[in-house]
Amino acid sequence: MTKNFKIESNQQLWNTYEKVQNAKGTPKGSILQYKPAFLALERTTGKSLKDVTAKELDNFIKSDIIRNTSHIRGLYLFVINNYIFPINKDVLVYLIPVEYKALVELLIAWNK
Repeated sequence: MTKNFKIESNQQLWNTYEKVQNAKGTPKGSILQYKPAFLALERTTGKSLKDVTAKELDNFIKSDIIRNTSHIRGLYLFVINNYIFPINKDVLVYLIPVEYKALVELLIAWNK
């Protein structure tokens, strides 16, 4: 596996992602399409994926740095689904599609 990430935890996450997807038989091209967005996020924030805040993620996704923001969202979903590391709750809420945010906020308020 090629080392491209400056932050070791990002490199480890990428290696894990690649290994899991290879084991599933995912074509290499489908795996590699996520890498440019992940590298750009690291370059822009200077942080590991684990430490990026919802505000930083929002700024990155709304910028013109990358074309396909779904790749970053997909990488976060991979982390969540595979229990790689805990995700900041503000980032989790940010990842919820806009249509569901009001519903989630109502459920949270109802459960208090």
